[in-house]
Amino acid sequence: FGDAITIPNSYSALSICNVAAGQFVVSYYTNTNWFTYLRMVTVVGTTVTMGASETNIYSGHCDEVNFANIPDTDNFLVTYRNTNVGYKGSAVIGTVSGSTITLGATVDFNTGHTRNEISCSYDASTSKFLVAYKDYSNSDYGVGTISGTSISFGTPVVFNSTYDVAAINCLIDPNTPNSFLLVYEEGNVVNSALQMAHSLKVGAISGTGVTLSGVIATD
Repeated sequence: FGDAITIPNSYSALSICNVAAGQFVVSYYTNTNWFTYLRMVTVVGTTVTMGASETNIYSGHCDEVNFANIPDTDNFLVTYRNTNVGYKGSAVIGTVSGSTITLGATVDFNTGHTRNEISCSYDASTSKFLVAYKDYSNSDYGVGTISGTSISFGTPVVFNSTYDVAAINCLIDPNTPNSFLLVYEEGNVVNSALQMAHSLKVGAISGTGVTLSGVIATD
């Protein structure tokens, strides 16, 4: 390993995204105002340098930050939970220029209570992305379409309505447009005890709609 660098005033909730060769975006929230920021990081060999400026995702506390790279562009997708405004789930496009990050308009993919599970994946062949998340009553996913730095969403679909869902991850297949895998942990109450199982489903995107297979693997 090379020498470590310190992110000023950072406290927790780190996420990272590779946006170009040797260039990364890192997210963190601070122990001063608890806002969540983005900052550019450049890697050359084993040397890491940090951009001088930081970009605030939202002027308030947010968490559960996830990234998806948008290949062959200067853009990337950010999804997060807004804990200041009803725990709604939001998405925004970031643009990198040198060491500076600018953000487009924020769009909510869930205006209800988003729980602490969010995953996103981008399909470069169709300019669409998938967001899987847990809300207060169900576990949903929605399809978003990107045009430049603008985002629009289709109608969310419930993928699981059992007792509880955790460890959600979705991944669009880069070799099969409009196809994705969804894995998650689900809980059921059996004889007054909570039992967890791991499940995998295959899905397909059509327009801004989604179809999903039954569970094809579990343990």
